[in-house]
Amino acid sequence: MRFSLLWLFLASVASPTVVASVIPPNPTTNDTVYYVTNEYATCFPEPTAQVQGFQVTITDLGGLCFEGSTSVRLGVLPAGTYAVAVRLDTSSAPYRQDSFVVTWAAPIPLFNGPTGLALLSALAVLGTLLLGTGRHLAP
Repeated sequence: MRFSLLWLFLASVASPTVVASVIPPNPTTNDTVYYVTNEYATCFPEPTAQVQGFQVTITDLGGLCFEGSTSVRLGVLPAGTYAVAVRLDTSSAPYRQDSFVVTWAAPIPLFNGPTGLALLSALAVLGTLLLGTGRHLAP
């Protein structure tokens, strides 16, 4: 029994669970997206990312790495479903494949320039008229 428990402990230490995720967790078209993994913290040279259409290729390059987690900047992406392939070099088969979705973010309307000035003026006149006459919008 002791041997079995020792073997399970050593196996869990020797092969930690690799977790990969996207930051932010639910990215929109307004967010800068990062691919984060706990396989390594700092590597020399650093992993690189290439985005072509909806395919993301992260090249690990091997190198000297320390334990922990690292993030690779993917940038601001258009809405869609992205497939991620992590490779050791540009010609090797991927050793990790993931996917994530970027959703469209509704733009916030800005009222600047002549449109904003006209809207602000109309609201000011309306407010002055309503307050000057003693009338209110609510019954």
